[in-house]
Amino acid sequence: MNLMRSFLFFLFVLIINCAIASDSTKLKSTKFYSIHLNYQNGKVLPTNEFVRGANGLLDEIDDFQAFSLEFVKNTTGEKLWEQLYGYPEWGAGIFMADFFNNQEVGYPIALYGFFNAPVKWWNNLRLNYKIAFGLTFNWEGYHPVENKYNTAIGT
Repeated sequence: MNLMRSFLFFLFVLIINCAIASDSTKLKSTKFYSIHLNYQNGKVLPTNEFVRGANGLLDEIDDFQAFSLEFVKNTTGEKLWEQLYGYPEWGAGIFMADFFNNQEVGYPIALYGFFNAPVKWWNNLRLNYKIAFGLTFNWEGYHPVENKYNTAIGT
């Protein structure tokens, strides 16, 4: 059931992003700000015993889902540095993750700033790099009595 909910939400976000992207290309010369809503679903690498299943639930933490909301400033090339960096985007975002073990891991949240610029352009395609830096909180750290199995996240 979790997989089906995740897939449906992913499909919803994809449709919304496509609609926003097609609208922003029409108004490229007048629209300098945008909002990006992203969804991720992935696997967790089993790097320690806690993640492999030696936790309070005796269940492997093997996947996650995450959502992010970004406020983006699209550059126009009015300044020389914008042209030199290939009309980059920059802004701020919030990231929220779910490891499906909130009692021991928590619901981590991150606030970050980012810079996104192209490495290579083709006709309607570009390869980008993105640098982000921020702070994270809302984890459930190790506690010798209340969360004694969580050796993956310190205090």
